[in-house]
Amino acid sequence: MPSTDIDPMKSNNPILWVSLRFGSVAGILSVVLFTILYLGGRHPLLIPAYLDFRLLLFPIFIVFGIRDFREIRNRGILHFWQGFSVGTMIVLTLGFIMAVYIILLGGVFDHEFTSEYIAGTMQKIAETKESIISQVGEAAYNKSLEILPSTTLGDLSFDYFLKGLPLGFMLTIIISLLLRTPDNKN
Repeated sequence: MPSTDIDPMKSNNPILWVSLRFGSVAGILSVVLFTILYLGGRHPLLIPAYLDFRLLLFPIFIVFGIRDFREIRNRGILHFWQGFSVGTMIVLTLGFIMAVYIILLGGVFDHEFTSEYIAGTMQKIAETKESIISQVGEAAYNKSLEILPSTTLGDLSFDYFLKGLPLGFMLTIIISLLLRTPDNKN
């Protein structure tokens, strides 16, 4: 009788297993960092974009994930599409874990999570009113103030997921190009 145990190391889809492993570890580390920020008194969704820990986690886990796939699973060969697939799935896995965590944090553990975000954003908008109006106009500024109070936890979760994608995809493309094997320029 054949064994029913699935060994991810011998799987027919090493791209999937490598991506899920590295993406899950990155997602768990993101949850820890997010929680540390929150417990430290900083709302993690209100920190400046240049302090977002995904700026460090994405390149680290994409590089190590793609290298693991290339060196251990694929005998030293990496086509661009393989690197792009691994990196993209790492980014999506991390994003999905964080989106679910934000829902859990705000829906189960802290029911004030969304209202604290709204209050913090309203304060930030009020402090930078002139700058915002000069960039987008008064109508867009007023529309933002009108829409913001109806923000839901689902909106925050989905927004966090979406905002990580451009950075993740850009880094995935660059890293995949750099790590592909020289004789495989496709």
